[in-house]
Amino acid sequence: MRKKLIMDLSTGKQRTISLSSDEEIKRDAEEAKWEAEKPKRLLNEIREKRNKLLSESDWVHFPDVKLSESKKEAWNKYRQLLRDIPQSFKNPGDIKWPEKPE
Repeated sequence: MRKKLIMDLSTGKQRTISLSSDEEIKRDAEEAKWEAEKPKRLLNEIREKRNKLLSESDWVHFPDVKLSESKKEAWNKYRQLLRDIPQSFKNPGDIKWPEKPE
């Protein structure tokens, strides 16, 4: 039996548990899989935020919205920058979210 430090999600505290060799192998594989999927999870979070921001600015394209050409252009640029985010940044930590036009 080997001891392993884990996070107890029910309490939010770390604790030490004893694992058999088989349990340790299984646990290590689960941790490796979780870590390997981190970029995918981050990209999903980025897309969710981007989609939310796009959705919040859909009103700009409603036919009854009256905006000057310069404001329409600013909103179109903002929305395009949002759409380009997943392809524009290699590292999720480097993302610079565009500011909403006034």
